Amino acid sequence: APIEAEALFWEGFLRARNGEFQKATKSLHQALWQAMASGYDEIEIRAATSLVHAEGFAQRQFEAGHRWAAHAHAVWKRSGGELKLLANLYNNQAILFAGEGAYEKAQEHIERALAIDRKIWGPQHPNIGKSLFNLAEVARLRGDLDQALAKAEQAMNSFRRSFSPGDPQVAKCLSLLGAIESERGDHGQALSYFQKAATILQQVFGTQRHPMVAEMLSNMGDQFNALGRYQEALSHGRRVLSICAEKSCESTIVPSAQFNLAWAMAKTGGDRAQARTLARLALKALAGRPDQEKLRKKISAWMATTKDTP
Repeated sequence: APIEAEALFWEGFLRARNGEFQKATKSLHQALWQAMASGYDEIEIRAATSLVHAEGFAQRQFEAGHRWAAHAHAVWKRSGGELKLLANLYNNQAILFAGEGAYEKAQEHIERALAIDRKIWGPQHPNIGKSLFNLAEVARLRGDLDQALAKAEQAMNSFRRSFSPGDPQVAKCLSLLGAIESERGDHGQALSYFQKAATILQQVFGTQRHPMVAEMLSNMGDQFNALGRYQEALSHGRRVLSICAEKSCESTIVPSAQFNLAWAMAKTGGDRAQARTLARLALKALAGRPDQEKLRKKISAWMATTKDTP
């Protein structure tokens, strides 16, 4: 029934927004089948589009993500769908391409989405912020940090106009600004951004033991290491691994935390053999991740200069 399809879609959409990607995928599959059975084209397009991100990107099922994108495009063309649905699909395809390291295709799809959204909504709509955010992330992945910072600041201005200060979208943009500043070498500023994002997410979810909070804690651990605050890095690394042992964390969070922990252990006179084991586990988990090339190189360089014994 159409009502059931719509309810299942929103359940899956909200689960994906909260980082519960496996549960989101299940709900979105059910929504799509219900929408197909009842001829509810808009929800079928929305569900397939959300699966591009929740299943394709977030769970590294790239082939599945591209199949869902093709499905959404086909239904959109057949049904004469609204342009706003196409813009959302382009943005999710961009995220998928970025995850594969296809940054030119990612940028091309974001710019298509941005052009549609500006035509439909004008320059102040939050969808403009979403596309600017994606452009900033692609620029960061390509190593153009000045462009990344400029687009991220534009995205933040858009989100602050559209959302409350405690909205997860604001936290997401703070996290991106933190990542950019970290790569620019300003680890104090990066830490401040990650701490602000963590505070928002803890308030949103009412707990520190949430996958999205774990991601911020892992990012903070990286900055603590860079600032020489190794005991705090150890504490944050252990907290992240504890959370992710219970929750379904995004696939880069655990290896990042493992390496942060390994680095801090070596710096504080810990078991270097265990530290290297953690680093090897992190490298294995990041294999085949073009979007994590910088972190893989960092881990490999660290292992080349760190022996099992002091």
